[in-house]
Amino acid sequence: MTQKLGANRLSVIAAAFIGISLPSMVLGKAALQGSLIAGFLCILILGIQDRRLFSPLKELKDHPIAPLVAALFIFWAVSVFFSFDVWQSAQAYGRVILAVLGTTIVWSFLTSNSTAFWACLKALIATSAIATILALVDVAGWSAPLLFLKGDLWKEFPAYLKVSQVKTYASVSLCLIPPLAWGAYQLNGPWRYLALASIVATPIIMEGSGSRSSLAGLAIMIFLSVALVGYRRGRLIRYMIVAAIPAIFAIFSATLSQFRGSNQASAIPTWLIDGHRQEIWTFVFKKTLESPWIGHGLDVINMVPGANEKIPGIGYEYVPAHPHNWLLEIAAETGFVGVATLLFILLILVLRNARILIIENNKAALALAALTAGFWTSALFNFSIWSSWWHLTYLVLFAILSAAVMSPCKRSENDFAAVI
Repeated sequence: MTQKLGANRLSVIAAAFIGISLPSMVLGKAALQGSLIAGFLCILILGIQDRRLFSPLKELKDHPIAPLVAALFIFWAVSVFFSFDVWQSAQAYGRVILAVLGTTIVWSFLTSNSTAFWACLKALIATSAIATILALVDVAGWSAPLLFLKGDLWKEFPAYLKVSQVKTYASVSLCLIPPLAWGAYQLNGPWRYLALASIVATPIIMEGSGSRSSLAGLAIMIFLSVALVGYRRGRLIRYMIVAAIPAIFAIFSATLSQFRGSNQASAIPTWLIDGHRQEIWTFVFKKTLESPWIGHGLDVINMVPGANEKIPGIGYEYVPAHPHNWLLEIAAETGFVGVATLLFILLILVLRNARILIIENNKAALALAALTAGFWTSALFNFSIWSSWWHLTYLVLFAILSAAVMSPCKRSENDFAAVI
């Protein structure tokens, strides 16, 4: 009995580390990665004690997406072999492999242990509320609390870094909306109110930090979610009209925050997409056509000839670090075959979860589809998809919501209350 209770408590600790990992991004990447590593180590200890924790993994071999994921990694491995810089590409490839394997084990853990599942969800809700307060205070102009917690209170930063301090977290907060919304739907009392408060405050953080990509992701997330619910209820047109109102507002806010003049001739108005970004995308697309099938290699597009040259009239490099667009980044670095396979996987994920929602009225499936739509839309305009913290954001939340989709009716909140 004592051993079982100890295992249950270790499960709660492991799940809590997983739950707090993404909201802790408000303190920086080290906080996110440290929490995930701590949680994963606890899961491995539990798995050594009880191999049944990994039993859900057996189900994956029959999943329709499994062969597609395997094919994707094979195609990407070819791109690594023929890379412009094999070592650089191999590191990016290895990080993604480890992230997928690690979050798959997290999914198995949460699926097989309802105590851990609820501990994870409640930890995510509680720390999201704390992170939301810190981010709101920061965008309101008082950065001292957040800088103090990060140990940076007495450091000097350039003005542009002070403005964008919470900008990275704003992208994470977008992805937190679906699990928070599902948590608010499932839970009662303070957990529901904390989750709803964080959701309501998230657009303020996005706008205040100037995260236009997050606002674009929010617009598509809202539109898809309401459209799916409308389709299930047989009122698609009416629901889509309602969904268009907040979606248009989000796009308008993103557009307004970018409004500025430019002398650079661009295919897209520069008040919508800045001229430098358009130049980056044009350059990367041309490089994609130079190696259309296998690409130039993972995470090396900023190393190809011409990438570091200055853009006439702008003065910045063509590719200073990455393309700020996952679609172009993966197309240029893994070829059309690699990017087409990934797009097919994402399409199947959305359609599969839409089907589960329509047939079973499973709200976790709706949250999972919304997460996929919001993340990949936002990633069209912001960070490199090879950045560990960024793809971990999607994969960890995907694992949590996939566990919720598996057997939500069996997940009793009392399972968690019994061990705390």
